Amino acid sequence: MTGDPALVAELRRDIHATVTANPDFLPRLAQSSLEFRPPVRLFGRILPGGAGGEHLGRLDLKDASHPISTFARVFALRHGVQESSTTGRLQALVESEALSATTGGDVIGAFDLMMRLRIRHQVSQTLADQNPDNLVQLSRLSATELTLLKQGFAAIEAVQSKTRFELLGGTS
Repeated sequence: MTGDPALVAELRRDIHATVTANPDFLPRLAQSSLEFRPPVRLFGRILPGGAGGEHLGRLDLKDASHPISTFARVFALRHGVQESSTTGRLQALVESEALSATTGGDVIGAFDLMMRLRIRHQVSQTLADQNPDNLVQLSRLSATELTLLKQGFAAIEAVQSKTRFELLGGTS
Protein backbone atom coordinates (compact mmCIF):
# COMPACT_ATOMS: atom_id res chain seq x y z
CA MET A 1 0.00 0.00 0.00
CA THR A 2 1.11 3.53 -0.60
CA GLY A 3 0.09 6.76 1.04
CA ASP A 4 0.16 7.92 4.62
CA PRO A 5 1.80 5.14 6.71
CA ALA A 6 -0.22 6.21 9.76
CA LEU A 7 -3.48 5.59 7.88
CA VAL A 8 -2.24 2.19 6.70
CA ALA A 9 -1.25 1.25 10.27
CA GLU A 10 -4.66 2.38 11.56
CA LEU A 11 -6.44 0.36 8.88
CA ARG A 12 -4.40 -2.73 9.76
CA ARG A 13 -5.21 -2.31 13.47
CA ASP A 14 -8.91 -2.00 12.62
CA ILE A 15 -8.80 -5.10 10.42
CA HIS A 16 -7.00 -7.07 13.15
CA ALA A 17 -9.55 -5.92 15.77
CA THR A 18 -12.45 -6.86 13.47
CA VAL A 19 -11.01 -10.31 12.72
CA THR A 20 -10.30 -10.92 16.41
CA ALA A 21 -13.80 -9.81 17.45
CA ASN A 22 -15.46 -12.06 14.86
CA PRO A 23 -14.13 -15.62 15.20
CA ASP A 24 -16.36 -16.86 12.36
CA PHE A 25 -14.82 -14.45 9.85
CA LEU A 26 -11.68 -16.40 8.91
CA PRO A 27 -13.44 -19.79 8.59
CA ARG A 28 -16.09 -18.21 6.36
CA LEU A 29 -13.45 -16.52 4.21
CA ALA A 30 -11.45 -19.75 4.10
CA GLN A 31 -14.49 -21.68 2.87
CA SER A 32 -14.29 -19.96 -0.52
CA SER A 33 -10.79 -21.37 -1.06
CA LEU A 34 -12.24 -24.87 -0.99
CA GLU A 35 -14.75 -24.32 -3.80
CA PHE A 36 -12.16 -24.88 -6.55
CA ARG A 37 -11.53 -28.58 -7.14
CA PRO A 38 -8.24 -29.20 -8.97
CA PRO A 39 -9.25 -30.87 -12.26
CA VAL A 40 -6.75 -33.71 -11.96
CA ARG A 41 -8.02 -37.26 -11.99
CA LEU A 42 -6.68 -40.78 -11.84
CA PHE A 43 -3.12 -41.09 -13.17
CA GLY A 44 -2.69 -37.30 -12.99
CA ARG A 45 -4.73 -36.46 -16.08
CA ILE A 46 -6.06 -32.90 -16.26
CA LEU A 47 -9.74 -32.95 -17.13
CA PRO A 48 -10.57 -30.82 -20.18
CA GLY A 49 -13.01 -28.16 -19.07
CA GLY A 50 -11.93 -28.39 -15.43
CA ALA A 51 -13.61 -30.30 -12.65
CA GLY A 52 -16.95 -28.67 -13.46
CA GLY A 53 -16.67 -29.23 -17.24
CA GLU A 54 -17.88 -25.70 -17.98
CA HIS A 55 -14.98 -24.67 -20.29
CA LEU A 56 -14.36 -27.47 -22.77
CA GLY A 57 -10.61 -27.98 -23.23
CA ARG A 58 -9.74 -24.82 -21.28
CA LEU A 59 -8.76 -23.97 -17.74
CA ASP A 60 -9.78 -20.78 -15.95
CA LEU A 61 -6.47 -19.70 -14.41
CA LYS A 62 -8.06 -17.03 -12.25
CA ASP A 63 -10.33 -19.64 -10.65
CA ALA A 64 -7.41 -22.04 -10.34
CA SER A 65 -5.25 -19.50 -8.50
CA HIS A 66 -8.07 -18.34 -6.19
CA PRO A 67 -7.45 -21.00 -3.50
CA ILE A 68 -3.82 -19.85 -3.24
CA SER A 69 -4.58 -16.15 -2.92
CA THR A 70 -7.38 -16.81 -0.44
CA PHE A 71 -5.21 -19.18 1.61
CA ALA A 72 -2.46 -16.55 1.73
CA ARG A 73 -4.94 -13.83 2.76
CA VAL A 74 -6.63 -15.93 5.47
CA PHE A 75 -3.45 -17.29 7.00
CA ALA A 76 -1.78 -13.86 6.83
CA LEU A 77 -4.69 -12.43 8.83
CA ARG A 78 -4.55 -15.36 11.24
CA HIS A 79 -0.81 -14.98 11.85
CA GLY A 80 -0.56 -11.18 11.79
CA VAL A 81 1.39 -11.00 8.53
CA GLN A 82 1.54 -7.44 7.20
CA GLU A 83 2.39 -8.20 3.55
CA SER A 84 -0.24 -7.33 0.96
CA SER A 85 0.84 -9.39 -2.09
CA THR A 86 0.04 -13.10 -2.33
CA THR A 87 3.68 -14.09 -2.83
CA GLY A 88 4.83 -11.76 -0.03
CA ARG A 89 2.24 -13.23 2.32
CA LEU A 90 3.30 -16.80 1.49
CA GLN A 91 6.98 -15.96 2.02
CA ALA A 92 6.17 -14.31 5.35
CA LEU A 93 4.16 -17.36 6.43
CA VAL A 94 7.17 -19.55 5.67
CA GLU A 95 9.49 -17.18 7.56
CA SER A 96 7.17 -17.25 10.59
CA GLU A 97 6.97 -21.06 10.33
CA ALA A 98 3.20 -20.95 9.91
CA LEU A 99 3.81 -22.77 6.59
CA SER A 100 6.55 -25.28 5.86
CA ALA A 101 9.30 -24.19 3.49
CA THR A 102 8.51 -27.09 1.15
CA THR A 103 4.79 -26.35 0.94
CA GLY A 104 5.48 -22.62 0.71
CA GLY A 105 7.89 -23.12 -2.17
CA ASP A 106 5.44 -25.41 -3.98
CA VAL A 107 2.54 -22.99 -3.55
CA ILE A 108 4.58 -19.94 -4.60
CA GLY A 109 5.79 -21.87 -7.66
CA ALA A 110 2.22 -22.86 -8.55
CA PHE A 111 0.94 -19.30 -8.15
CA ASP A 112 3.79 -17.85 -10.21
CA LEU A 113 3.23 -20.42 -12.98
CA MET A 114 -0.49 -19.68 -13.16
CA MET A 115 0.14 -15.93 -13.26
CA ARG A 116 2.77 -16.30 -16.02
CA LEU A 117 0.47 -18.52 -18.11
CA ARG A 118 -2.44 -16.14 -17.56
CA ILE A 119 -0.44 -13.05 -18.56
CA ARG A 120 1.05 -14.77 -21.61
CA HIS A 121 -2.43 -15.86 -22.68
CA GLN A 122 -3.90 -12.38 -22.21
CA VAL A 123 -1.03 -10.68 -24.05
CA SER A 124 -1.48 -13.11 -26.95
CA GLN A 125 -5.21 -12.35 -27.06
CA THR A 126 -4.61 -8.59 -26.91
CA LEU A 127 -2.08 -8.78 -29.78
CA ALA A 128 -4.70 -10.70 -31.81
CA ASP A 129 -7.28 -7.97 -31.13
CA GLN A 130 -9.32 -10.28 -28.91
CA ASN A 131 -10.81 -9.46 -25.53
CA PRO A 132 -8.51 -10.99 -22.92
CA ASP A 133 -9.91 -13.66 -20.63
CA ASN A 134 -8.52 -16.15 -18.11
CA LEU A 135 -9.30 -19.34 -20.05
CA VAL A 136 -6.11 -20.96 -21.29
CA GLN A 137 -6.40 -23.70 -23.91
CA LEU A 138 -4.80 -26.81 -22.37
CA SER A 139 -3.75 -28.12 -25.79
CA ARG A 140 -1.52 -25.03 -26.23
CA LEU A 141 0.53 -25.76 -23.12
CA SER A 142 3.83 -27.61 -23.38
CA ALA A 143 4.34 -30.97 -21.71
CA THR A 144 6.53 -29.23 -19.12
CA GLU A 145 3.85 -26.62 -18.39
CA LEU A 146 1.22 -29.35 -18.00
CA THR A 147 3.47 -31.25 -15.59
CA LEU A 148 4.13 -28.11 -13.57
CA LEU A 149 0.42 -27.33 -13.56
CA LYS A 150 -0.35 -30.80 -12.17
CA GLN A 151 2.26 -30.21 -9.45
CA GLY A 152 0.60 -26.86 -8.78
CA PHE A 153 -2.74 -28.58 -8.30
CA ALA A 154 -1.11 -30.89 -5.74
CA ALA A 155 0.13 -27.78 -3.89
CA ILE A 156 -3.41 -26.36 -3.97
CA GLU A 157 -4.74 -29.59 -2.49
CA ALA A 158 -2.12 -29.33 0.28
CA VAL A 159 -3.17 -25.82 1.31
CA GLN A 160 -6.84 -26.74 1.01
CA SER A 161 -6.19 -29.63 3.39
CA LYS A 162 -4.33 -27.32 5.80
CA THR A 163 -7.25 -24.88 5.63
CA ARG A 164 -9.79 -27.64 6.28
CA PHE A 165 -8.00 -28.95 9.33
CA GLU A 166 -6.77 -25.72 10.91
CA LEU A 167 -9.78 -23.49 10.31
CA LEU A 168 -12.73 -25.74 9.64
CA GLY A 169 -12.11 -28.62 12.01
CA GLY A 170 -11.38 -31.12 9.26
CA THR A 171 -14.80 -30.70 7.64
CA SER A 172 -16.00 -29.51 4.24
